[in-house]
Amino acid sequence: MSEVTKEDITGVHNRIDMVNTTMTDIKVEMAEIKTTLKMQPAPPARPCSFHNDLKADFNGHIGDHKETAGLWQKPLVRNVLDLIKMAIVGGLAWFFGSRH
Repeated sequence: MSEVTKEDITGVHNRIDMVNTTMTDIKVEMAEIKTTLKMQPAPPARPCSFHNDLKADFNGHIGDHKETAGLWQKPLVRNVLDLIKMAIVGGLAWFFGSRH
C-alpha cells in the first residue's frame, strides 16, 4: 500500500469543508423556504365559495342538454311506436282480408 501524505489529508479535509459548506447552504435555503411557506395565506376552505355557483351552472347546462335530447327523442320514439301500431293493424287487416 502507498503511504498517505500530508497533501492527501489536506485534500480530504478540503472536500469535507466543501460538503459542510454545501450542507449549511442547503439548511439555510430550507429554512427560507419553510418561512416563506408559513407566510403564505391559508388556502380557501373546500369547497370554495364559487363551487356552488359553478355546480349550478354545470347542472343547468346538463339540464339544457337533456331538454334538447328530449325534443328530438320523444317525437322519434312516438313515430316508431306509431309505425309499429300501423304495421300490426296492417298485418291484421291483411290476415283477415286474405281469409275471405
